[in-house]
Amino acid sequence: MADVQWIKLYVDMFDKRKIKKIRRLPAGNEILLIWVMLLAIAGKCNAGGMIYITESVPFTEEDLADELGFDVNTIRLATKAFEDLGMISFTKKGFLCIDGWEEHQNTDRLSELREQARQRVAKSREKKRLQQECNVTGNATRNVTVTLRNAIEEEGEGKEKEIKNIEGGFHPPTLAEVEDYVSERGGKIDAKRFHDFYTANGWKKSGGDPILDWRAVVRAWERTEFRKPEESASTGSIDPEEFFAAAVRKSREKIGGG
Repeated sequence: MADVQWIKLYVDMFDKRKIKKIRRLPAGNEILLIWVMLLAIAGKCNAGGMIYITESVPFTEEDLADELGFDVNTIRLATKAFEDLGMISFTKKGFLCIDGWEEHQNTDRLSELREQARQRVAKSREKKRLQQECNVTGNATRNVTVTLRNAIEEEGEGKEKEIKNIEGGFHPPTLAEVEDYVSERGGKIDAKRFHDFYTANGWKKSGGDPILDWRAVVRAWERTEFRKPEESASTGSIDPEEFFAAAVRKSREKIGGG
């Protein structure tokens, strides 16, 4: 994923009810500063709003106190206030996630960065392909000409598809959008759990490919019976993270056995 060196703040942020409520708390201005610092850390991690020390090690309250320069009690008061106001959530493994992270990102600029990264990868692959073709045949000139023509045609097709994807634009849904869609379909899954799970992994499928249609993924969860917590005990449903991990292991076993 391309590096992002900025986050987006609205000029009317101090007029928002949640911000006003935070500032009325004891040490409210310090807590508000902690919020902005958490946004900055999430931008550095660049993982869909998830905050961590490493990808496998989440921040503890003590770690955040040391990182941000506040005492632990202020950090606890801040995280509780943010969680109560629906500004953050925690994954099952303890990772802190900024809810609605897409509101703090410039989606047009992100698309531009992704396109630049795609073009760099395409040029690198084209160069390697040309080198391989030259090594295979004794008539290097002829093969380079043919390969260049094919590369240009393939690049044109790939660029056209990429432009359609960018213009069509997958935009991660807000929690409210997921809740509305799940409700329309009878509330068979836990909307917040779904949103937290894919926000934490950057809205990617189990194989690492980006999600193009989140509503289709909701329907897949319904078919695989990822039920709400109160329904899980009776239906025998499994945790999504465990399910996808098991699917990947099974796939690898089939490949190895074949």
